[in-house]
Amino acid sequence: MSDRRGLFRDLLREAVDVVQEVNSALRSANEPEPWRPPPPVPAQPSTRLADDDMLLALCVTSALASFILVLTGKCSEREGLVSLCGYVFLALGVGTVAFTQSFSV
Repeated sequence: MSDRRGLFRDLLREAVDVVQEVNSALRSANEPEPWRPPPPVPAQPSTRLADDDMLLALCVTSALASFILVLTGKCSEREGLVSLCGYVFLALGVGTVAFTQSFSV
């Protein structure tokens, strides 16, 4: 009688172990692997300098983006700083135009 109990106990333990292994294998198969970004690729060095039109476009685009962030409320915590950056970029753009016009004459 005790041999039967031991046999059934061992059989049940083995069955539980098999079920746990199958569950863990199925669970790991259903879970996607965590996403990892690709390693960064070093940028090539620049072969030319930025000209006046490129600097003007950069300044105007940055100023416009700053003002849009302030107007849409996307930067509520640092609204004053973003607004100030917008004005600084705008001033740099105006300075770029004034600087290029003073040398073009």
